[in-house]
Amino acid sequence: MLCPWSAMWTGVIVITATSHPDVILECAEIAKKRGMGVIDAPVCYGLGGARDGTLASLVGGSRKDVEKARPVLQCYSRAVHHLGELGAGEIGKTLNNMLH
Repeated sequence: MLCPWSAMWTGVIVITATSHPDVILECAEIAKKRGMGVIDAPVCYGLGGARDGTLASLVGGSRKDVEKARPVLQCYSRAVHHLGELGAGEIGKTLNNMLH
């Protein structure tokens, strides 16, 4: 049963884990049924980046959802790069890892 206020909920779920883009799309389908958006936003630069404050978020999702989540992402990322549609953040992170 949905909560009475769920019809008004316009939240965005931010998936920061490094996952397969298909997993992100599956999560988005579930969230959509509840009126919520999803973005994928894995980070680059690991533990050192977290300690030094130099993490970068590679983000996929709709522009509207990315902009809604941007203030939160900027709390822990020095840069927020919107790479494209949902799943693009995961692909960007994979490419970054391959280059290292």
